[in-house]
Amino acid sequence: MLTPTPSRSYTVEQAYQQAVSLYRNGHYSPALALSEQIIAAIAPTASVFNLAAVCARALSALDKAEHYCRAAIAAQPDHVNAYNNLGLVLMDLQRYEEAEQVLMQAAKIQPDQAESLINLGNLYRASQRRNEAEQAYRQGLAIQPEQVDALYNLGLMMLEDGRLDEAEAAFRQALANQPDQADGHFNLGNVLMESRRFAEAEISYRQAIRLSPNHADAHFCLGILLMECRQMSQAWASLQHCLHLQPDHANALNALGNLLKHAGRLDEGEKAYRRALEIHPDSANIHSNLGNLLMESKRLPEAEAEFRQAVALEPSYGYALGQAASCARQRLAWPNAASDEAQILASLEQGLSGIPTRIVMSLPSASAQHLLQAALLASEDKLRPFLDVLPLYDPARHRPSERLRIGYLSADFREHAVMHLLGGVLEAHDRERFKIHAYSMGANTQDPHRQRVEQSVEVFRDVRTMSDSDAAKLIAEDGIDILVDLTGSTKDSRIGITASRPAPVIVNWLGFPGTLGHARLADYVIGDPIATPADQAEFFSETLAQMPHCCLPNDRKRPIGRTPTRDEEGLPTNAVVFSSFNQSFKLIPETFDVWCHLLRDIPGSVLWLATLPPPAVDNLIRGAAARGVGPGRIIFAAKKPDIADHLGRLSLADLALDTFPYTSHSTGCDALWVGVPLITKIGSTFPSRIAASLLHAVDLPELVTETWEAYFNLAYTLATEPERLKAIREKLARNRLSTALFDTVQFTQDLESLYRKMWQQDRRGIRAPILA
Repeated sequence: MLTPTPSRSYTVEQAYQQAVSLYRNGHYSPALALSEQIIAAIAPTASVFNLAAVCARALSALDKAEHYCRAAIAAQPDHVNAYNNLGLVLMDLQRYEEAEQVLMQAAKIQPDQAESLINLGNLYRASQRRNEAEQAYRQGLAIQPEQVDALYNLGLMMLEDGRLDEAEAAFRQALANQPDQADGHFNLGNVLMESRRFAEAEISYRQAIRLSPNHADAHFCLGILLMECRQMSQAWASLQHCLHLQPDHANALNALGNLLKHAGRLDEGEKAYRRALEIHPDSANIHSNLGNLLMESKRLPEAEAEFRQAVALEPSYGYALGQAASCARQRLAWPNAASDEAQILASLEQGLSGIPTRIVMSLPSASAQHLLQAALLASEDKLRPFLDVLPLYDPARHRPSERLRIGYLSADFREHAVMHLLGGVLEAHDRERFKIHAYSMGANTQDPHRQRVEQSVEVFRDVRTMSDSDAAKLIAEDGIDILVDLTGSTKDSRIGITASRPAPVIVNWLGFPGTLGHARLADYVIGDPIATPADQAEFFSETLAQMPHCCLPNDRKRPIGRTPTRDEEGLPTNAVVFSSFNQSFKLIPETFDVWCHLLRDIPGSVLWLATLPPPAVDNLIRGAAARGVGPGRIIFAAKKPDIADHLGRLSLADLALDTFPYTSHSTGCDALWVGVPLITKIGSTFPSRIAASLLHAVDLPELVTETWEAYFNLAYTLATEPERLKAIREKLARNRLSTALFDTVQFTQDLESLYRKMWQQDRRGIRAPILA
């Protein structure tokens, strides 16, 4: 009991001040108990009720807090703090309409008080009334410009809305008023990270950690930043520190999985993802990342299940939708092919971003407009941070040179299809007129292909461990005139390098048969009159630049190994052998229908395919049986460690059958190089026209068909009329070294001529199609 009079008034005031002190020091339970003693002992003032209310709210006793707030208002109807606190309690109870009325009343009682307006801003932000929230914050800050909470919350809202300059200004002003606010430094770091100002962001994150060493999110975001800067060992340390502080930090576990996957430690990466999913099972992103890892591990059914779960959790997750369809196609699981295709194309038409362009390329009903839309939407989010940033290339600092400086950027300077095609061109470049640089983003395999590139170019730079920003700066410092992106939108692309615009002219060529979707990424795309006809220009974000013949290079020096016997390869000696060594995702049911029709109608004939993932083999055999073809009619060729040995055996085939709509590229070159005719069906998109371009360049246009009926009839005729097949093979043998397709020196000269025309246009300040 409080001491009775005559010392009563002194004791009540002292007890009240003690309760206030307890509250301010975070001792909410004793503060509330003492406040309630005062309430029980005397006729309490509004201030005592208000103190009891804030104590109760701090203890999440919201009903009691509401009761005391209303009691304070009853005791003193103009008690503005009681109104503000009641508004906060009602917000906690998600009774937003009542909270708004209460806070508006507080603002009416005391119009020059910033707190009511700031609380209104918080209410509007919580209820997604963003314009009203911004207005309330700014009104509050007009009254009290140094109000840190208002600046902080306004900064958060600007960050959420992508208004990075305004967010940065708000956080910097908050930190000027309260420099020891760890969360302020942390969120300033987030703004700078979004702006790709990585060095400044790192300073902010480290300052947040200095002020609050146990700030798990700051350690996490620092780890993400260091991964972006490709400082992987430091990123590992930051993520581990985060997880030491907060073992159930699902995002950190997810990032750790990404780091382990990048390092090739797939088993450990999988464990990290699965632990993250135990904590956050409804994360579409983590399911998708696990799907990517399982896809890389060739565990396609499991990968597909993860991607489909991601889509179930987040129906607008375009990337996961595309990857699920890709897994199904890689394993030739066709029951959902039609529904996947319809969903993907409908999603593109509705503007859903993130669907990988490569899967769209393999859809038979996808138009050139669909491919452009997919590329545009896929690049949209990734490009956003770059669009307001000035290009690294500075005309005032670009040094003129007598020789044109060409930079080739690739992740595939190794045993890869790109190098099978490009190696001869790199050697054939005219060193008196061109200075050739190579920038490698891929692993340093030190295989013969990597060594050949290093020996063929004047300057070879390994940028694999550099950040995108540092790699782009290096390219700019090298004074590259034309940067040729040989990777495009493939798995190992690094969009941040080309989006930084480190060269006056950027070219999309070879590694990706399609548009990149945004002019920021490339000025020109190299094609040819067949693959990229002039009337298709509207479907490219780049300007068309046509080679006079096929846009795919070939290396005339490619060795062909010993030709084994058919018996050695498990092939029938006296039967027709059809071949297709394309990847499984390119094969669609309509193509396989035609192939099986040929096998049924031509006794003893076989289909010779590259080794496929085990699930794909099983599905293909079942699919063939459903089409009346037995398992013995399909033969799978084991992978040869040396491409020359593969080329040697490939000549055993009678006819190569093309896929559609994603036609043969390097595999078509392989077949024609060893003398095997290729039958193709031409479509309306870049990837569906490449094989036709190959055949025109080797002067065999008669092997290009436009319908499935014509495709079947031509294959059937050549397979059943030996003299006609012999004539075609003899023509190919004559043309092989006398036509454009395998003339590496002439191709290189034509390519150099194209580069000069691009450069001349750039010097004149124009950008117009360069047509053959």
